[in-house]
Amino acid sequence: MTCKVCQKSLSLLRRLNDREYCSDEHRAAGTKRSASALRDVEGAEYETAATWDVAAKKASPVQDAEGLWSYTQTALLSILALSGILFLAIQFSGSTYQGERANKGQTDWMSTMVTSLFSRETTIPQPVRLYQDFTTPNLKEWTPLAGGANWSIRNGLMQPGGLRLWQESRTMVDYRFQFEGSIESSSLSWAVRAVDHRNYQASKMVIRGDRSSSTNELVRFTVIDGKEMARIRIPIPVQLRPHAFHHYEVRATGNHLLTYLDGKLVDSYIDPRLSSGGVGFFTEARERSAIRWVRLLPGREFTDQLRSYFSFGLDLPFLK
Repeated sequence: MTCKVCQKSLSLLRRLNDREYCSDEHRAAGTKRSASALRDVEGAEYETAATWDVAAKKASPVQDAEGLWSYTQTALLSILALSGILFLAIQFSGSTYQGERANKGQTDWMSTMVTSLFSRETTIPQPVRLYQDFTTPNLKEWTPLAGGANWSIRNGLMQPGGLRLWQESRTMVDYRFQFEGSIESSSLSWAVRAVDHRNYQASKMVIRGDRSSSTNELVRFTVIDGKEMARIRIPIPVQLRPHAFHHYEVRATGNHLLTYLDGKLVDSYIDPRLSSGGVGFFTEARERSAIRWVRLLPGREFTDQLRSYFSFGLDLPFLK
């Protein structure tokens, strides 16, 4: 589709408003030219004017092809807009679990729907790689430092002590770390990207103050070669109550880590120092917490890829 004055190809954005001229100046010039042509036609015979009108209305094969391409572009833009809406819905819908217990194999229905829209073949929801509840007193999969870590299991709840790592998770790279836990006293702490007990990313959800005037914050820091880096404190808009169970999720994709609390994104940061490693729990002085269940979903999900595309932009030739 080209300009009637300069024959320059019209951009996609221009075609949305004007499919004949590339600029307002050329539209004005083209209108004057059309008016002059009409004055010339008015002096001709009626049959001649009718013939000229039919010829003007008859579309050429090239114009038909250009019109079809324009409609195709509009359809593609609509698909992109729909994917953006679905992406935002996924972003704010949060975690894949909101009930009392986690079911193995349960996945986010929005994620499944988006994947099915963009996949060329039927997509099977990703299986749960690792899962454990604490209905039985079994901690053999959790590796402590030498000398033990003072962990205990009571009434189906695990109460962590010193740092233990989930042994089978330590070779994983991209994953979604989900668990349900409560703050019994002060805070609940966990580790991700744990290469070993001396190198990991640590976070903790903290309740400060009493029931009448409490504040909530997330504290995170990095431990490299056994040395703790500076702690960062982030206020949390979600209200936490002692002894109340909440759903936690950490999405680790490359150097990017996102933390969700009850389906709401509360922290997002990039740290290139540790880009792989497993998960674990720990407590510090005067802290006590309880974990009901924990699971890991493997791999880089389609929704994470879509999120990165929207974050850094797509190079789409037909939008130029």
